[in-house]
Amino acid sequence: MDKYIETYCCLTNISELPYRRFYLGFAQFRNAAMVQGILKRAAIGTATGRAAIHRQERVMEIAALARATLQSPEG
Repeated sequence: MDKYIETYCCLTNISELPYRRFYLGFAQFRNAAMVQGILKRAAIGTATGRAAIHRQERVMEIAALARATLQSPEG
């Protein structure tokens, strides 16, 4: 992760990525919301093949990971 962020900062010409935990937690919550949307489309019969790889428990796992990320001490 550190190398990825270092590369991103270099390519975007910024010296550092402030609020790193916030951005990571936001991305994790966004991922959970997207998975939930796929599950909803699967339930109503309009999902593509990606629905088969997701399950409701995964939404809760991703959301819990996001919460832990946001509540962890700065690092």
